[in-house]
Amino acid sequence: MNTYFWGIIGVVTLLVGCQDAGRNNNQISTSLTIEEANVLLNHEGWSEDEIRNTRLSAADVLRYRVKESDNTKAHILLNSMWHVHAVLRGRDVTFGEDIKGAWFKFEDDNTYKVGSFDKVIGEGRYHYDSDKSILIILNDDPRMKPQEFNVLSNNNAIVFVGEATYKDNNMQCKLHREEGFPVKPSN
Repeated sequence: MNTYFWGIIGVVTLLVGCQDAGRNNNQISTSLTIEEANVLLNHEGWSEDEIRNTRLSAADVLRYRVKESDNTKAHILLNSMWHVHAVLRGRDVTFGEDIKGAWFKFEDDNTYKVGSFDKVIGEGRYHYDSDKSILIILNDDPRMKPQEFNVLSNNNAIVFVGEATYKDNNMQCKLHREEGFPVKPSN
């Protein structure tokens, strides 16, 4: 009986380890520069230590919000691919071809993917509070700080308005609900 018990513990440990290893192998490579991997990049003035500490705190906030929220509520972010059409960061505006086909896809399990044209370039976890219209995102890439946005919606368009929580109040991002991946411009 004792051998049987330890055998089951060993199998469970092996399965959990394989799941964790698979998750790590599926993470997006950090071979992309942080600028290439994050259309909402807003890291000016942040040190690596600040990013690391803020990520730890944000992960706790995210876990709490997900645990305490009513995940049965449908919200505007789900069941759509959101193409990024413009990003305003301070006085800098990025739009058109400079957006490089950026998109977001939010899933109902509080995960999201971000991409460029038909490639996934990042993924992470999020929580959207539909009552307060507040979105917190935490990319799996440890180089990226968390971000929090007020979400303004109008059927097929949304605007992320940066909150001061993680010093994103200098930025906005306009997204449109679209079918499929953005298409590369023909040269």
